[in-house]
Amino acid sequence: SRKRLGLPVDAKILLMFGFIKPHKCLHIVLEALVEILKEFKDVYLFVAGGLAPTASKKDADYAESVSKRIEELELQKNVVYPNKFFPNEDVPYLLRAS
Repeated sequence: SRKRLGLPVDAKILLMFGFIKPHKCLHIVLEALVEILKEFKDVYLFVAGGLAPTASKKDADYAESVSKRIEELELQKNVVYPNKFFPNEDVPYLLRAS
C-alpha cells in the first residue's frame, strides 16, 4: 500500500481523508505536525482528498492556502498533498498505508 502511494515503508503515516474544506482544519494539523516532527522525524501526513465538485470559492482559496502553508512551514518532505479525489477502489490502500 505504501509503495503504491509513494510513502516510506517504515515511517509513521497520518491520514486525512475527504474533501478539503476549512472546517476540517487541515491548517491546524499542519501546525501540529511541525511539533510532532521536533520529536519524531519519520512522520508523514497523507492528505487523501481534493476539492469537492461543488466546491465554493472559499473552499478553493482554502486549498490554495494549505499548499502555501505547507511551503511556509517547510513541510514539503513530510506532507503528501496531491489535492485530488481518490476513487473508492483506492480507499483500502489509503487506510492500510496509515
